[in-house]
Amino acid sequence: MTAQTTQAPPELDLSKLDNTGFLRINWPGPPPAERTLIVLGVARSGTTMVSGALHHLGIDMGMGGKPNTVYEDVALSEAVEGKDTNRLKSLIAQKNAERKVWGWKRPSAYEHIERVKRQFRNPEFLVIFRDVFAIANRNRISVRSDLLANMAHTVEQYRQLMAIISKSNERMALISYEKAMLNPGRFVGQLAAYAGVSDQKHIRAARRFVRETPADYLMTSRTWGGYGFLDRAEASFVSGWAMMRGTTEPVSIDVWINDQHAGTVLANQFRKDLAQKAHPTGECGFRLVLPDDRRLKEGDVVRVRIKGEVKDVNNSPRTYVGKA
Repeated sequence: MTAQTTQAPPELDLSKLDNTGFLRINWPGPPPAERTLIVLGVARSGTTMVSGALHHLGIDMGMGGKPNTVYEDVALSEAVEGKDTNRLKSLIAQKNAERKVWGWKRPSAYEHIERVKRQFRNPEFLVIFRDVFAIANRNRISVRSDLLANMAHTVEQYRQLMAIISKSNERMALISYEKAMLNPGRFVGQLAAYAGVSDQKHIRAARRFVRETPADYLMTSRTWGGYGFLDRAEASFVSGWAMMRGTTEPVSIDVWINDQHAGTVLANQFRKDLAQKAHPTGECGFRLVLPDDRRLKEGDVVRVRIKGEVKDVNNSPRTYVGKA
């Protein structure tokens, strides 16, 4: 009787069970050298995060080297949504001539993609998904929408998006926003591999971008809130203008000198330069006269903020340089 040799069973490769939140589909082989990466998703779902990461990876997202806070090619989006086919073809031809690989992002792109996708050269879709409550809550904060109604609306938007991608033959990647945020390094590595980027400098820049809180985006995504400008910081006074979106009611202004509260003033003075152009009545100017014991000295740092806001007005802080 011959003894049988038994082999130990192979160890289980647990990596195959790991849900990374990034999945390629419709990938029969290596991608073409020339391709267009189109970011799809509903509003507030993370399309800006994906587009910004691609930008930092060195992919031209159509901003002419001057990134905006939403990493979006406005001209291309306007041509798509305005159904300006000639303009769209011209813009795409220009981008194709400049880059082998480039991208475009627009939260509402899924509403138009079936109509325009044939205009793009080898289009591929990067589709971002996010928790429905998180999307609706961001809309509640940014545009003050009704939470539950917006959750229902988001579910309907995702239904439309799924109907489009389920019958699409284009290469694509499905991305979980939550998984990307839990492990930004892994997400950027997956995105870089998808886009064909190996430059470590670009990969590090993209990782920093994904990890950082996009304060500018959070501020500009609001349809409410205040804004203004610190015009002057003189020895005896501080002046400028400020207003709140959606109302002509004057706002209160807090002024700090060297991080010490120096006073509060109402922004209700008439500014002819702002009347009609920036404010319906022009009554949005402010001027805080400083008492003798609080007069500015060279090197003093002045900060101005609308009461209740989390960010200074433009041109604040400002350092007083004194008189020449």
